[in-house]
Amino acid sequence: MRTGTDEIRFPALPSQGNGFLLPGRTGREGEMKKTAGRLALPLLISAAAGILMLFPELAPDLEMRMESPADWTLLYRCFTAHFVHFTAAHWFFDAVMFLLLGRQVCREEKREFLPLILVSSFSVSLCVWIFCRELDSYRGLSGIDCALFGWLAMRSLPRKRGIVLLLLAGFCLKTVWECATGTALFAGGEGFEAVPEAHLAGLLCGMALCGKEGAERNGRGRGWKARMAQKFRFPVSASGSSELREDRSGRDGLPGVFSEL
Repeated sequence: MRTGTDEIRFPALPSQGNGFLLPGRTGREGEMKKTAGRLALPLLISAAAGILMLFPELAPDLEMRMESPADWTLLYRCFTAHFVHFTAAHWFFDAVMFLLLGRQVCREEKREFLPLILVSSFSVSLCVWIFCRELDSYRGLSGIDCALFGWLAMRSLPRKRGIVLLLLAGFCLKTVWECATGTALFAGGEGFEAVPEAHLAGLLCGMALCGKEGAERNGRGRGWKARMAQKFRFPVSASGSSELREDRSGRDGLPGVFSEL
């Protein structure tokens, strides 16, 4: 039997401030916004390349030309050459891979997406200009696609070593096939040939930009912390690390619904 001096305590309702959803919200809306945010930049870049397909007369002024002198025209062509393509099939396969890989990179580390695009664009174009002097011109997103793939491979290596090594072996076989035949594996067509040097340069650039530190940080941050957070239902931040917050009950790391009655 309670006396008049007993204090009745009710469980504190979870709130957004503590990292939990308000009652009645499923979180689907927030997940849809995250997905849209991850697709925004890759979709915008792919769409820009698709729009340029409608104006083929602009392509000669944007593509990388091997006879271009080492001046400011070469500098801007290092970036614009990736947004023009030879055929619609060439653009389609490059854009699909760019969307898939770009979404995954934005999911892992969105702030590194644009620096990765800029650095890989310049690096791939410069390698083509130096080592592929026999070509007339270079176009396409495939070099950047390979940079995204290399970044993801290095990032996922600590968690999925077997799958990553298998995919890298497949990439090497694809490169050997393109070197032997001179035809792109997925977007081969008349009027242009594959440039495996650009694909290899993109792969190495992406792996270098991720680096060993990024791979090890990902292995720690999205490994045991994520599993512990899922096991004990702690809120997990966007970077994959669990964050323990102090709730209204005064207990560190425990949500308010576990306060004493």
